[in-house]
Amino acid sequence: MRLLNCLRDNRHWPKCVLGISKLSAFEFLQITHSDLSHNQLLSQLRKQSIDPDEILAEHHRQLTCEKELARILCNLNVSYRIMKRIDDVKCVNWADLVITIGGDGTFLLASKLITNNKTPIFGINPHPGISTFTLPIEYSTDIERIFEKLYAGDYIVLMRSRIRTVMTGEGLYQQPF
Repeated sequence: MRLLNCLRDNRHWPKCVLGISKLSAFEFLQITHSDLSHNQLLSQLRKQSIDPDEILAEHHRQLTCEKELARILCNLNVSYRIMKRIDDVKCVNWADLVITIGGDGTFLLASKLITNNKTPIFGINPHPGISTFTLPIEYSTDIERIFEKLYAGDYIVLMRSRIRTVMTGEGLYQQPF
């Protein structure tokens, strides 16, 4: 790996990285239809005029991105965990860098879980044609380059504020029509 030697000497390099990964549509369907086999699930999708090939392709893009991030962090000798966004969120306090693997929703969820203003976060989008709020396309396809830029200090930290909205009242969750 082209960066491995120089990164081991950097005192400011993250020691603990948490990857928060999107639950793919296929994983969601597997959970919600646990009584169906793989083939039965694909058959149900076809009956609903949903292209199972696209659902599976999205799932494989997600898994490939997770595996690539894990491989790079392992090669860099960085302690890491990759969890699905529905898993236990206590790991966020453990990390000194959070990386989301998904789209805007995963990024926003992870940013909500970070309760301090010191833990940096960035997002990798395994399907950059769909969502563009997270990391630019060229980095989503070259994850190692992200870490090269981090090491070189070639990045800008943007501090963002979050706002929480709470709605109270009757009829908030009724169907509009």
